Amino acid sequence: MGDAAGGTQASGLTAAERARSLDEAGNTQEAAVLYKEHIACARRTLQAPSLSNTVRKLLSDSIEECQKRVTEIVFRQSGGGGLPDYLADLPEAPATKPVTQLSTDAGVLRGASRAPAAEGALSSRVYAKVDEDEKKGDSALTTATGLDEQGRRTGWAQAGAKDKALAAYSQAAEHYFAAVMTLERQTGGGDDKDSGAKAIEARLTRKQSDVLSRAKALKALKALKGVVKATQATPTQQQQQQPGESVGRPRSAVRSSQGTLSSEEVEVLKESAMVNGKLFLPWVAEDLKEKFDFDKPWEDPDGRLRLSGRLRVNLTGWKRPSEVMPGTPHMIGNLDPFSIRQNLVTDSSLVASLCVASAYERRFDKQLITGIIFPQDERGMPVYNPAGKYIVKLNVNGMAIKVVVDDLLPTGDSGRLLCAASADKSELWVSIVEKAYLKVNGGYDFPGSNSGIDLFALTGWIPEQVGVSP
Repeated sequence: MGDAAGGTQASGLTAAERARSLDEAGNTQEAAVLYKEHIACARRTLQAPSLSNTVRKLLSDSIEECQKRVTEIVFRQSGGGGLPDYLADLPEAPATKPVTQLSTDAGVLRGASRAPAAEGALSSRVYAKVDEDEKKGDSALTTATGLDEQGRRTGWAQAGAKDKALAAYSQAAEHYFAAVMTLERQTGGGDDKDSGAKAIEARLTRKQSDVLSRAKALKALKALKGVVKATQATPTQQQQQQPGESVGRPRSAVRSSQGTLSSEEVEVLKESAMVNGKLFLPWVAEDLKEKFDFDKPWEDPDGRLRLSGRLRVNLTGWKRPSEVMPGTPHMIGNLDPFSIRQNLVTDSSLVASLCVASAYERRFDKQLITGIIFPQDERGMPVYNPAGKYIVKLNVNGMAIKVVVDDLLPTGDSGRLLCAASADKSELWVSIVEKAYLKVNGGYDFPGSNSGIDLFALTGWIPEQVGVSP
């Protein structure tokens, strides 16, 4: 690693501590600036040819985490709009005090043994610094796991307990990262380091990776806390839904006979809300108050969906409906099942389920499709949103969930949509519902499913298998 890259990483540690302190103290505006500086600096550091694969992975993870945190801050302070003034015009790389690691997620293995480096591989001064940072990380981890375990035992009764545990996890991650950076500077950053240095680096990376999963799980619990409160605030008995009943109107989450969620039910919600590494919160009536109007086109903070190899070969870009559809796009025209086209995504069972649900709605006038897409007009019909943000209500893991997507769609030559679409080239609902379903199921590289599962996701109908004898 060159002197410039090494200097950037070294000076960033001080800035990282300051940014984390500002964030914890509630000064998110200044913290967001430092997060943004880190992203630019880390990208610049990644251009260094001598970086090891381990450091590249740490920097990439750090960029991803900081982008998520900046998005949270921006949306909280701007009400969902574009970047605030203090973030919009930041330079690509800062002139002073760049940040190298500002992960608010962190993770480690508890009680891992520490093996000394091979003799002569590291100087005693460097090994002492690496060992010191690792011990600090282990100490922070002990604090974090203690708070975490105590909080789970007591149901997080103490105010601010989750925030304290997350802060301790963050401190542990930063100490482990500092140790890795010290090691990288000493060994030159290449992959040809001796076995002793490799063993130390592998141990530190393994610890940090494990804390990431611990802290992410804790963040999921924190996000679900508001949902659980919302479902308990208006206790009603669960209503059974018949096939002909509209699925578009909000229903209360499953409740115990006393009208509140039991501890076992809460735990089930927590586990079920994490699907394919993303958090999908249970549907509650408050979701109808979601903000859909923005000054700029809205983009999903979770990023673009993964593409299959076939889609990547044919992709020319991600386009908004207004960029590829003739005239003014509309959400639903005739809701014709015969107008649905599958295209290049291998989701024929989902397309078949869309055909069934739309045909049922047309025949029986029940809102199977039109009732699950938002925003809606005063008649309860989904409408095109020029800002590009939509919510689709799906049934996953036995409960109704909220899936938020933007309207950036994969396109090929001449603006041809590569995803499922309607034969009415200005009709949008097919592409939006497909995108929401595939977001839950991992992306456009969907390996396929079956119509029973897919139709349940759209309607909540329980599939039944019927044997047919010749």
